[in-house]
Amino acid sequence: MTTFEEHVRNALDSLPPHIARALENVAIVIEHENVEEPDLFGLFDWPEYMPAKISIYRKPLEAEYPDPRELEDEIAGLGYD
Repeated sequence: MTTFEEHVRNALDSLPPHIARALENVAIVIEHENVEEPDLFGLFDWPEYMPAKISIYRKPLEAEYPDPRELEDEIAGLGYD
């Protein structure tokens, strides 16, 4: 069985090279869910004095996309382009 982390890695590995390069210095973190917006799939945070971060929320993604391929497609399309 593939873990959620492996699905995220597969999705990121499938990104076009120009997008992958743009994400080289961005922290990608996996969290259970966003407590303020529990249906949110992901969040891009670019604070003024900290490194950029993309949070990917496991619970709503797994609930909405039980098919592994659809899950990876959704993670790959979370607005990186």
